[in-house]
Amino acid sequence: TLVTIYTGYVTDIQASVLDAGGANLVYVTDIICTGALSKLANKDVNSAGYSEEQDGTRMLNVVTEAFGTKWSQLPTTQIWTDYTTETWNDLLGVTTTYIDTPGTYTLYAATAELTNGYDYAAVVADSGQGQLYERTDGNLGYSDQDARSTYVTANGFTNIPKNHILADGIAVVTSRNNLINDAIISYGNPEATSETIDATSIDLYGKIAATTTTYLKNSSDADTYGARQVLLNAYPNPVISGIGIQIDAPSMSSTLLNSLVNVFFGMPISMTDIPSLLYPTDFFGYVEGWNWTINRFTARLDLN
Repeated sequence: TLVTIYTGYVTDIQASVLDAGGANLVYVTDIICTGALSKLANKDVNSAGYSEEQDGTRMLNVVTEAFGTKWSQLPTTQIWTDYTTETWNDLLGVTTTYIDTPGTYTLYAATAELTNGYDYAAVVADSGQGQLYERTDGNLGYSDQDARSTYVTANGFTNIPKNHILADGIAVVTSRNNLINDAIISYGNPEATSETIDATSIDLYGKIAATTTTYLKNSSDADTYGARQVLLNAYPNPVISGIGIQIDAPSMSSTLLNSLVNVFFGMPISMTDIPSLLYPTDFFGYVEGWNWTINRFTARLDLN
């Protein structure tokens, strides 16, 4: 079954001559496309402010404002019967189906101030400790803080045996640069801050502070946010990048092949037989990005 692995908008086209020595000219056309997040970066939002609401609902309102068309903005000759099977949601240019609502945390009411759509949405995602991403079908998605654990509970992890992982490029990095043992969370209107530290980590590695700007309303949520950030980042954790997989390997099962071709942001991945010198335990994590390299003969997928 054919699977869409990317949907975007053409921004650049370049035509060039590859070969002029034979009987016919051979041309190559290079096309550059950008996805839904780039389109969001070209929009302004918060023209009328937002009510106090949870992070998922705020994200829904931001995306709707960025892409929504009001009926009054359409040409006066436009009538609803011009459309057959479309709904109003189809006319947004991006569906809001994949935005988790209402979310987890309460955000304070925002006063009107035009702001870049991507910048604003990124802070909303940070405020909810969720993830803003673009889907392969060209739509935007927002996963709230609990989305990944909920998915794993229902579906488990996709295990990738080591014999399907290409040796070249795989790297495991454990670095002090990834630590946070002093979390400073900006919240509220008027602005206030909450600070959480891990004293033992500071004794071992020195103070490594990170300041996060949020739209959180409540001090208790800011405290929870900081405590979670320190809990996850106060001590070094190995980070795996560059997991290369030859998709057309003849030994790969159709089940694994189908799972990898349908890779998605936040997909749970496990590697239970990874060499211990690379990673000390069985690996369980989530896909944060991927890269397809495809030609006429082979297809390679690299996961981060």
